[in-house]
Order: sequence, then C-alpha cells, then structure tokens
Amino acid sequence: MSKNKSSTSELGENLNHSLDQGKSQTTKMLNLLTSVIDRDGNEAKSLMELYDLYCLGYSFLEDLGLGIGLCISVPTTYGVLYFHKLNQEQKNELLNIAYPKAKELAEELRNWLINRELILTGERKPADWNRWQFIDNRKERDKESRLWKACGRDEKTNEVNQWRNIMLDKNGNFIGESKTTKK
Repeated sequence: MSKNKSSTSELGENLNHSLDQGKSQTTKMLNLLTSVIDRDGNEAKSLMELYDLYCLGYSFLEDLGLGIGLCISVPTTYGVLYFHKLNQEQKNELLNIAYPKAKELAEELRNWLINRELILTGERKPADWNRWQFIDNRKERDKESRLWKACGRDEKTNEVNQWRNIMLDKNGNFIGESKTTKK
C-alpha cells in the first residue's frame, strides 16, 4: 500500500511541477508581450526572447518571434550581425519599422493567453526535441500567419514550398528600412 501512496505522491508532485511551470511560462510570456505592446525600453530584448522561445517549441510565435524578433536580433541590413552592435539611432529606426505590426501581434497573442485559447503546459518532451509544449484552442483562422505568405508551390503536389515575410524585401530587410544611418 505504501508503494501506491508513494507513486501517487510522486505523480502529484510531477503534476504540480508542470502546472507551476505552465503558470511560470505564461507569466514570462505575458511580461514579454506587455513589454512589446508598451514599448517600455526593453521591447527589442523582448522580441529577441520571443524568437528564442519560438525556437524552443512555441510555434505560435512564428509571426512575432521568427518574423519580427529574428530580424531585430540579426539586423544584417546595417552591416552587423547583432542588435547590440547598432547605435541608438539605428536601433530606434529598426524598431520603428517593426511597429505597429509588432504591437498588433503581441496584443493578439496576449489575448489568446488570457482567454486560454493558448495554454502553456510547462512540459518539455524529449521525444519532441525537448521543446516546450502547449495546447492550442484557437480557431483555425486564428492560427493562420499574418506575416508569411505562400509564394512558391510544388508543381505536382501544389504544396507550399516557399514562404515570404510580407514585412521584408527580397534581401530580408524590413520594408521601408532606411539605410541612411548605416555606419
């Protein structure tokens, strides 16, 4: 009997840990999104962190994390590989181009988290490359990208084989990005 109690107790501890992790991940995500929405001075760092979280399994961050966060993180149009290498004028210029789309996407994600249409479970599954897990209760139309458009299809299967970020030009630079401040 004590073996069953021990197993039940261990299961309860694991479940509580996952729930706490889910709550912790949700709080962290909401803080990052609020930073982006409020442009609190840390929005660039927050966008770059959202890209990192996209890479760690939160595929719902494809637009905000991959589509915008990566472009902030690696601003190659300025001749550098890292955001922190830009001067303040260049940083402001780059962020201004990402807005208001970044704010719009962050507000949408925040609402989905608050309304539990997206639920961060706090679990990571080794079978899934140890990526963060989540439950996606959004409507199918809400899962569609607001930034990525199909621009190439396989002639035989008609499957999309190439995507284009509508905020970027053919060279991968934000559209409208000035190069006058490039140093």
